Amino acid sequence: FAERLAGEAAEDRRWRFDLRMDRTKLSLARRGGDLDATVEAMRSLQEVLAAQPAQDMERAADHRATALMDLGIAELWALHLSDARAHLEEAIGLARRIERPYLEVGCLAPLGIAEAVAGKPVQGGIRLADQAIEIAEANGWADDPIIVPALVIQAYELVWMGDFEAAFALDGMLTAAARAG
Repeated sequence: FAERLAGEAAEDRRWRFDLRMDRTKLSLARRGGDLDATVEAMRSLQEVLAAQPAQDMERAADHRATALMDLGIAELWALHLSDARAHLEEAIGLARRIERPYLEVGCLAPLGIAEAVAGKPVQGGIRLADQAIEIAEANGWADDPIIVPALVIQAYELVWMGDFEAAFALDGMLTAAARAG
């Protein structure tokens, strides 16, 4: 429906309309597990971002970081691990530059998964999960669903290493964060 109204958007606000449309398409494609649609939406979004007015650079950076996170997660699910890692790392770097710790937390856990699936040492995945949890706690998100993937990764990797006691110690945090969602 919204696409049919695209022609009615004022010219000076058209890029914002296109930006929101492409972000929505990207998010829906990622959530649906459709890598091809995610990549196509990302291409379209990148074109819109390239045409943005200079005064809207900060807003565009936020959208780009979120889009890179979505693309990286979709690539992870499709086991395109090197692409997933590259896009998630780029999203983390951008989130740090624009001071969006929530996006950083959202990228660190999938990056930890990508590292583990790629056969990297499990300590790297735990380190990334620890970073996500530390950032979340520092921002008052200790019981926010954003840390659930990091806690799950951490617990999984601790079990894999045979440290069952440490994995079970995460149960209270995991339960609280999952219930908050």
